[in-house]
Amino acid sequence: MAQMGRDRVHPSRRRVLLVAGAFLVALLLLTGLVLVPRLPEWRFVDSDQGSVGTAKAIDLGQGATAGQTFVARHAGLTGIEFWLTSSAATSTLMTLHLRAEPSAGADLAVASATIPAGERSGYLRLEITPLSDSIGHYYYAWIEAQGPGIALPLAEGASYLDGAVYQDGQPLDAQAAFRLVYAPAPLIQDLLGAVPKALGLLGAFLLLFALPGWALLERLGPARHLSWGERLGLATGIGLALVPLLMLWTALAGLRLGVAYSWLLVGMGAAGVAWKARTWRPKQWGKTLGAWAHSQAVAPDVALLALLSLILASRLLAVRTLEVPLYGDGYQHTMITQLLVDHGGLFDSWQPYSSLDRFTYHFGFHAAAAAVHWLTGLPVAQSVLWTGQILNVLAIVALYPLALRISGSRWGGVACVLVAGLLSPMPSEYVNWGRYTQLAGQVLLPVAAWLIWELLTDAGRRWRMAPLLALVSGGLALTHYRVLGFFGAFALALLPFGLQRREARSALPKVAAAALGAAVLFLPWLVHTFEGSAIRILGHQLSTLPAEVSEATREANAVGRLARYLAPGWWLAGPLALGWALWQRRCGPLVVLLWSGLLVLAANPAWLGLPGTGAISNFAILIAAYIPAGLLVGFLVSQAVERMAGQRLWAAALALFVVGIGVFGALQRLRDLDLSRSAYVTRPDVRAAAWIRANTETEARFLVNSSPAFGGLTIVGTDGGWWLPLLTGRQSTVPPLNYATELSRASALRQQMEAPARLEETAGATAPSVVTSLRTSGVTHVYIGQRQGAVNDVTGVTLSPDLLLRSGAYQAVYHEDRVWIFRLLGSD
Repeated sequence: MAQMGRDRVHPSRRRVLLVAGAFLVALLLLTGLVLVPRLPEWRFVDSDQGSVGTAKAIDLGQGATAGQTFVARHAGLTGIEFWLTSSAATSTLMTLHLRAEPSAGADLAVASATIPAGERSGYLRLEITPLSDSIGHYYYAWIEAQGPGIALPLAEGASYLDGAVYQDGQPLDAQAAFRLVYAPAPLIQDLLGAVPKALGLLGAFLLLFALPGWALLERLGPARHLSWGERLGLATGIGLALVPLLMLWTALAGLRLGVAYSWLLVGMGAAGVAWKARTWRPKQWGKTLGAWAHSQAVAPDVALLALLSLILASRLLAVRTLEVPLYGDGYQHTMITQLLVDHGGLFDSWQPYSSLDRFTYHFGFHAAAAAVHWLTGLPVAQSVLWTGQILNVLAIVALYPLALRISGSRWGGVACVLVAGLLSPMPSEYVNWGRYTQLAGQVLLPVAAWLIWELLTDAGRRWRMAPLLALVSGGLALTHYRVLGFFGAFALALLPFGLQRREARSALPKVAAAALGAAVLFLPWLVHTFEGSAIRILGHQLSTLPAEVSEATREANAVGRLARYLAPGWWLAGPLALGWALWQRRCGPLVVLLWSGLLVLAANPAWLGLPGTGAISNFAILIAAYIPAGLLVGFLVSQAVERMAGQRLWAAALALFVVGIGVFGALQRLRDLDLSRSAYVTRPDVRAAAWIRANTETEARFLVNSSPAFGGLTIVGTDGGWWLPLLTGRQSTVPPLNYATELSRASALRQQMEAPARLEETAGATAPSVVTSLRTSGVTHVYIGQRQGAVNDVTGVTLSPDLLLRSGAYQAVYHEDRVWIFRLLGSD
């Protein structure tokens, strides 16, 4: 009763709240009355290409025209602003023509504007009727001047990714400085229309992973009550672990179930929910909801839900108009997923996309992406992209149960989610590298950590939890080998603290049983990996003494700027948490700190004079630093707000404050996408791929831009040509990235796959000996993508359109934007 008295709102406070609420509503209504009538006048201006060239320009006098191709990133395109210079003595009328593509003969819209006399330079806006469906559309806008003295400055061709400048209808390797203007009403309407699609995608993930995971958690999980946030975090990790295990063990039985994998998972989850709900009645739901609404859990739970919504929005909005996943990892992950889909499950041959004949890579993420494709019907590349981004959210959700255990407070869990999901650049920036396999592993990692901790401390259902830990650990082993090592380090860090408890010592046989179960689940794939070269590479790394480590390995293991991975303030959470945990005698933060120390030593064994440098890289650990940082900050915050959070008014204010910071963080996370460094495929590449499918033979093979990587041990693609096997069904001269872990360096197949790219790299594509060798190896065409070999290139040597044009061995057959396609003469 005393507690109830403290929770009751005082009458004077209630009046204050009512007055404040009425004032807030009135303010919102007044704001709406003022702003809504002006909505049609507003314009949102997106700075698409802001680099103004100074060396070159197109003179628009004497009937000349200049245009720019581009992709609209929002709905409601209503104008284009071009940076122009003027030397005209009188005002000049400018006319804009908007078309669907450079070869289109009809205008979609026409607009005019006048450059006043005396105006020397600046953006000129030409407005059209808003195009409500412009998002993601490719357009061509060209302008003409009704008088002399107007010029369009030209910036470098690499300054914009999705188009190029055209002069009198012909593409140039240059870009105009331009901005796209959008009307707010269709833009907002489109964003609102995207909400049901995002929720539908999220619902598919919950059906595939959370539902079966929840069913297993109910059956095998702890007897104690778990909050909805804990259940969601644990269930998604458990369900994600099921997918690769199911795919592996059905393959051992000779079954490849294809779409049935997805429906089997959904069916398992639905059956579990139906069984659990068989005794529930509507009144029970009402009582449960009412009890929650009157508890102290309301404010942190509402804040948690708001933060998760912001994380979801920031992850999905960032990639909404991307063509395919980014970087080299994005390419290989898409190819593996496509092969899983093509074969209905696990495979060996990479045909028709590559001549690789074995597959030993971890495949948990790819199995999940394939399951999403089978359930939703999304194209495979989009399934990989969206699966990666949803997992970016689930990796934060999975931290909540562990944060709550360490901090002992829901507010600690909320703070962890805020820091890791919105105030840290990681894991948001994983999208730039397509590093989705490690991300998938880090969805499972905190769940496995929570389960082993629970197994050591739960006094009740230990044996029933052992199979659950075995499932998650086995799924983690199939999802990412290095993250499995992260979990091993966590278990080592936990044992000294856990064994202090008598019941923990008696639980060791159950932990051993779980480890044995995980090993049995993983064993068939572990044996299979010996067919590739990954085990040999690992063995070499583990046996190489510090003095014998190559310079390339040292460079790859360099730390770099710590602020790149976490804001400087979050790094201080470690020493602060250490001091406070020792003062309060709290073992949870100490476990996290010891775990972090073990991981750092694992990445730098040379500090102790031990071999193994490169087996686990500093980069892999540092991009996962958001995990310990979030857990430690959550602990510190829980200690700081422990007293005030028990009062409803303070709790509500704290929730508003947290959500406000979350909004700021979400805006920051939208800026994490870095296409200039990580995008291989652009819209011009997609258009060129469609041309290739329609105009070349299926046996065509393309020489594409490439560069040595990993100290020259492998080759990688450096523009959209790398993606041609997936985009067009035609072969290219650069294999998928992980060919190096499937084939040894002495493999004849590996040398055969590398030969064309290595030869072009050393001698150039126009050398007579290279031309002859290319013809012999079956090369029929050359592809130069929109990025023109600039992505991840370390040599500065790329295929040159000018050299190919001057060579008598090649014939240009396609040129749009910055993309060139040449036919190798005599290749028939």
